Amino acid sequence: MEGAQKIKEAFLRRVGKDQSPNVLGPKPAPIAKVDGQYRYQLFIKCPPEQQKAYGTALWKIKSKVIKEKQGVWNFSIDVNPFSYL
Repeated sequence: MEGAQKIKEAFLRRVGKDQSPNVLGPKPAPIAKVDGQYRYQLFIKCPPEQQKAYGTALWKIKSKVIKEKQGVWNFSIDVNPFSYL
């Protein structure tokens, strides 16, 4: 959960702490462990006027995670998820 919490904090630093009501979680994923790795979810509700700022923040965070935590953390973004599993 520590990694998911760090991602949430990094996101809020980029978009502003006042956006915290739009970020739910982190919480364990419905299937909490796969191939020995624990999974967590953040749900981010994006107001239309914040779409560009949210998108930029998420892609910067994802790039940093890939660069610094490759092989330790996995990070994926699902825009308009069909399912939450």
